[in-house]
Amino acid sequence: MQRRWFKMFQILLAVAAATACGGALKSSSRLELPAIGFSMEPPTGWTVSRRSRDLCFKGDGNGMVVVEPYHGRFEDFVDQAAADFGCRVLSRSPIRVGGHAAIEVVSRQDRQAVKTLELFIDLGGRAATVSFVVPRAAFAAEEPAFRKALESIKID
Repeated sequence: MQRRWFKMFQILLAVAAATACGGALKSSSRLELPAIGFSMEPPTGWTVSRRSRDLCFKGDGNGMVVVEPYHGRFEDFVDQAAADFGCRVLSRSPIRVGGHAAIEVVSRQDRQAVKTLELFIDLGGRAATVSFVVPRAAFAAEEPAFRKALESIKID
């Protein structure tokens, strides 16, 4: 239950930051989490928040990068993340990112009529999660930009 509230808080925070930040950095600015050496280009046409360089947005869509600890198996953490938020997983693919094991999850949340592309990166006891959330009707048009952005991830 605590994870569900955390996830809902993340999405609400991203939406609030996107609508409240007014001024933003150029869309070519990178999303960053210096604590783990993470950086990534935002999707084409998306804007990185001036106030929080781990958030980006475009219209009703938002993206974010968070790091959180996990206990037990990484795969269980990923499965629990979708279950806690009440998402229906549409696809789940193991991949590698910068030498790290990762799992890409595409899901939909019917109550909020959104579709999400999330990439969970295993950092050994911590997971970096990159999430893009858009209205379901916009997902197909945005998905290529999301995938291109994910290809730009660097973890030092």
